[in-house]
Amino acid sequence: MILVRDWNGKRFAVTVLDKGFLFDGKQFGSLTAVAKAITGVSWSGPRFFKLTDEPKDATL
Repeated sequence: MILVRDWNGKRFAVTVLDKGFLFDGKQFGSLTAVAKAITGVSWSGPRFFKLTDEPKDATL
């Protein structure tokens, strides 16, 4: 499986492996580590790749 995400005008593709992820010729242990390699800051990997629902705003 390949995950694709557009970020800041560029398209990034990540290959899902049996144990980890392959991005830019490097193997990563988590999707969060891949998201950090792409953005330079800490992100939830599943959220960055839009694999989870967006958090809902709390309403009173």
